[in-house]
Amino acid sequence: MKKVTYLFVIAALGMVSCAPKSYTITGTMESSTDGDTVFLLERSEGRFVPLDTAVIAKGKFRFTGVQDSAMNCYLIYRGEDDLQPVYTDFFLENGDIG
Repeated sequence: MKKVTYLFVIAALGMVSCAPKSYTITGTMESSTDGDTVFLLERSEGRFVPLDTAVIAKGKFRFTGVQDSAMNCYLIYRGEDDLQPVYTDFFLENGDIG
């Protein structure tokens, strides 16, 4: 019985040590201009709270960071001529998001 318990503990530790410890968000924005900004936001108490920004270069952007637990976030982009922002919501957690 002790052998089974030890194997379980070793397997659990192995799984935890393999878990991603940071996140990377990559994306593309067609019809964007180099130098435009994409915002990473969370919604708190009915307001959008900025977490990070990324500058678009060659139509691509990238965010990196560390997240303690999964949370609902938003990516928002507004071009110079856009009346309405383009946005998407997703759950931010450590790992590759693209």
